[in-house]
Amino acid sequence: MEQAYTKIKQSLTTPFVYLKTFKDRVFFAVGMFVYLNLFLILFNPFNIYNWLGYLINLSPLKRLSLIGFVLVCAILIGVSQYLQYRYFRNREMKVYHLLVGFGFDVLLGTLILGSLYTTPSDFFIGEFLESFRIIFLSLALWYLISLTVLTLYNVSKEKNVIPVIRENMPVIQYECINICDENDQLRLSIKPKDLLYFESSDNYIVVYYHKDNRIKKELVRNSLKNIEQDMQKYNCIRCHRSYIINLLNVSSIKKNGRSYEINMEGNNVPIPISRGYVETVKELLVRK
Repeated sequence: MEQAYTKIKQSLTTPFVYLKTFKDRVFFAVGMFVYLNLFLILFNPFNIYNWLGYLINLSPLKRLSLIGFVLVCAILIGVSQYLQYRYFRNREMKVYHLLVGFGFDVLLGTLILGSLYTTPSDFFIGEFLESFRIIFLSLALWYLISLTVLTLYNVSKEKNVIPVIRENMPVIQYECINICDENDQLRLSIKPKDLLYFESSDNYIVVYYHKDNRIKKELVRNSLKNIEQDMQKYNCIRCHRSYIINLLNVSSIKKNGRSYEINMEGNNVPIPISRGYVETVKELLVRK
């Protein structure tokens, strides 16, 4: 029993990386709208026409047809996916988060559609349960289909992932990295293992780093050019005119078409590699 519980716990806490980008979330929401239109209109599952016809006779919102039902569901999913994307942008998403998100979508959809189809109180409980049943089954099928497609698509892309080998990487002896502004005033001091990367932003640099299992960022008035040479002793290298990365926290390099991108530990935003830096980065990270 304890062994089964451990396996279930491990499965639920496994990282889920196939909805980490905004593009994946958009695909999920738009695909759901198309799927619901085709699936519900063509196949009339769960006796949905009878359910809608019955409610339309009782509801003040008499013109909310099946298309309206689908549209409301799509809007709800779109809002839900956007909120989840914002929340998990700098956090690690796990399997149990996906299940919680599914439950949130079903419950929110049931409550919103239940309020749109307002009927006499005598019918509320029965209609709520019927709405819940239809929405749960419809979304469960879409989650299964879309996540299968996303998984297969991302698995095919992962064939181009270059693993990172750290055996020959020098050990950093510095206790902290001191980051100063353009006037040499100390603005931030962090451990080398916590630093992720620097990003150029007009006359500032944005420092991304780990703190309390979350990704934080600090805006410092300076330029990448000013700090580039000094950061090399911390295993930080330039990979793009707008980025300097910490090699210690690179999880992989991925080929994306003709270009390459870097994935950092715990960060869902890929970092581009300029053509002129590709070979340098690969030589430092990949075993010959």
